[in-house]
Amino acid sequence: MTNTLSTDLAPRGVLRVGLNMSNFLLVTDGAAGGSPSGVVPDLAAQIAAWLGVGIEWMRYPDAGVLSAGARGDPAEDAWDIAFMGAEPARAN
Repeated sequence: MTNTLSTDLAPRGVLRVGLNMSNFLLVTDGAAGGSPSGVVPDLAAQIAAWLGVGIEWMRYPDAGVLSAGARGDPAEDAWDIAFMGAEPARAN
């Protein structure tokens, strides 16, 4: 993996993954602060391993709050990567 891609996707040296905790099809929460499980955590863990960086789970209560992170300043405590279900209403 090139350092440039790793730096672009994980500028803090860890991949911060935004999780929509209300979508049980994509993610379920781990027990008592443990790691989440599901499709999104599995994909994110593979990406982090490919980049050679650690992973940090950024939990959001719903898709609206998670998607607001896309507009955030990278210096803010937002996510680096997130996966969301396609919903035509959200596209607007």
